[in-house]
Amino acid sequence: MQPRLHKSTRALQKSIPKVQNDPQRPRYHFLPPANWMNDPNGTIFYRGEYHLFYQFNPAKPKWGNLHWGHAKSTDLVHWEHLPMALAPDGFPGEMHCWSGCCVIADDDTPMIFYTSMNLQALLTRAKRGPQQWMATGSPDLITWKKFPDNPILSEEIHGDQVVQQWRDPYVWKEGDQWLMVLAGEYPGEKRGRIFLYRSLDLLEWAYVGLLATDPLDRGRGWECPNYFKLGDKYMLVVSPYGSVIYSVGEFDGQTHHTDAWHTLDHGKAFYATNTYVDERGRVILVGWVKAKGQGWAGCLSLPREIALEDDKVIIRPVSELQALRGAHQHFERKLDTLVESAGTAPIFGERVEIKAYFDLELAQAFGFKLIDDETEYLIRFDSPIRNVQVFDEQTQLQFVPEKGPLEVHLFVDHSVLEIFINQREVFTVAFRPQLAETHTLRIAPFVEHGRGSFWLDAWRMGEAPVAGSVKMA
Repeated sequence: MQPRLHKSTRALQKSIPKVQNDPQRPRYHFLPPANWMNDPNGTIFYRGEYHLFYQFNPAKPKWGNLHWGHAKSTDLVHWEHLPMALAPDGFPGEMHCWSGCCVIADDDTPMIFYTSMNLQALLTRAKRGPQQWMATGSPDLITWKKFPDNPILSEEIHGDQVVQQWRDPYVWKEGDQWLMVLAGEYPGEKRGRIFLYRSLDLLEWAYVGLLATDPLDRGRGWECPNYFKLGDKYMLVVSPYGSVIYSVGEFDGQTHHTDAWHTLDHGKAFYATNTYVDERGRVILVGWVKAKGQGWAGCLSLPREIALEDDKVIIRPVSELQALRGAHQHFERKLDTLVESAGTAPIFGERVEIKAYFDLELAQAFGFKLIDDETEYLIRFDSPIRNVQVFDEQTQLQFVPEKGPLEVHLFVDHSVLEIFINQREVFTVAFRPQLAETHTLRIAPFVEHGRGSFWLDAWRMGEAPVAGSVKMA
């Protein structure tokens, strides 16, 4: 594996100068030094540090040649690049190291589980041939060696039943046993299914059965399953080749029982999640954001704390992000009579956090306009039906009541926008503001045909450059 990592590291270092001056590049979202990133992998809190692994093409800003990049942080905001953890063995055996997880075994050995993609799997579009491999790490998680007896799991574990599109292991400890979920589907159908496996030692695995099946049969498979305890319930998150969805329910040791599925993030730019559980017991979720620019493609979403409060799933940005807050502005408007339109002075900047509260008795619509040299991007909430439009995407909110205040929490980072709504729903988009003439983005709140009040706080956000460089271990 080392020669492959040396070659990949040299290719990456040649690419870095291309991205340094790109004005579209995010400054406080995590991303590699250059080139392609997609799914976060192996997210783990270990010995006081958050470790992030991720799907990484060190050679080009496009999908392919998938390695595992690696970084760590003490606060989820400021990151340090570490040496790449995994490289594919090469043609024809292992072409990609696909997504997976990282756990600490009972004897304190760090272990990575991932889907190894060979030539057969690629030629059949992953219908047959993927295997689940393991690698063991040093105590500091810096150097990794693939297990000599890989695969840990192969298709034969299902007996006579064929499982296609089989990938993305997620492992956790339950009592005295280890459990793993993998996504897959049966031949001749595209229906989301999550398969469950059990082990006592992380080496010998047994197939348990189906954890969950898409009850709506949407005609598409599932990817990147995450399954974790949330309060006294269990939460299943999957990426169904569209908006990421989740359900909260009961786990009987074999099956996930739930009555409802909901959208985790309405934006097309957000996909492929993974989770941490830290020393405070927080469940922290991150995902891949499909942004791109000059010499780079993909970044990580802001870390989101997921909690269960009064049987409601709460989604909020982690409090550590407040360390980036700079200059502060506060605006208030009280509309005692019905007005055709109202707003405040615009907020200027490409790195901005805005926390706004709209408490309107009547309103046709309200929200924000983001204005660059050429375009007026619209974030619009229609009232009372609570449709939301974000640029050219729109949906109906799931949990917001028709009446009552609305909290809108925005994070703008050059080409990435994340919107948290009443701490229940999120909308992530990627865009490319054109600022050659105005040199700054204008963000203007508005109310149409409304009466009531609204107020907001806005902060300039600092940069969080990733320290270090991707070197050989």
